[in-house]
Amino acid sequence: MQINVNTKAVRNYAKKLEQLSKSALPVAIRQTLNSAAFDVKTKTMPKSATDNFVERKKTFFKATSKVEQATGFNVSSMKSTIGFKKTSGKGMDRAVEELKQQEEGGVIGGRSFIAHDKARVGKSRKKNVRPVNRTTVLKNIVNSNKVRGAKNKSQKFIRAAFYAAKKYGANAHVMTPRENGISTVLRIKEIWGSTRRQGAESSRRLDIRAEALYSYKKGRKVKIDKKEFMKKASEKSAGKMEKFFNEHALNQVKKFYNK
Repeated sequence: MQINVNTKAVRNYAKKLEQLSKSALPVAIRQTLNSAAFDVKTKTMPKSATDNFVERKKTFFKATSKVEQATGFNVSSMKSTIGFKKTSGKGMDRAVEELKQQEEGGVIGGRSFIAHDKARVGKSRKKNVRPVNRTTVLKNIVNSNKVRGAKNKSQKFIRAAFYAAKKYGANAHVMTPRENGISTVLRIKEIWGSTRRQGAESSRRLDIRAEALYSYKKGRKVKIDKKEFMKKASEKSAGKMEKFFNEHALNQVKKFYNK
């Protein structure tokens, strides 16, 4: 971001500050740069993030963003920057690393598991995955793709579901047979059967009630379209820089005459 010194008001203030003291103009410029950076952090960037992302953790962007303030009196090398920093949270650190792809577009790896809404708090796409459904704690998954002796995918799934329910009870999970390279991780809720009779013949019906938790594809990568959320935020804050400069310049004038 740059300060536009072509307007009459800014030129007048700049000239006035140079006449007051050697440090007045650099201080006003430094404060302007810092005000613009903090405006991005606290106002325009959070708004841009809300417009471009599903915010499952409302404090993420403010908590991980950091302003490095402009310092010194050398106007030609003076700068104030805002970026994102890693925190102690493993999941948040990975999200910070991926913000570059979100901004510019690209490919993000490590997406073998993608959560279904039912795995999230309140079964809402806007919420985080429930702690009990996180992949780090999700165990007892029987992979139906490894079932032997079954004639088809339906038999593979049924055998896997029975085995999981018998061995793990209420904490049973099954990975369904692959379709186009993608499986679904299910939590088995209930299995029951019933017999139907029609005349002298009878048939056995099997019902399996399950809840879809994740879509799974080993080594999956996801293509991300560029969002430019930081560029949009920076441009909005840059539009306020003349206002910031006028305010800080006026403060320098008042400070000089109130000595």
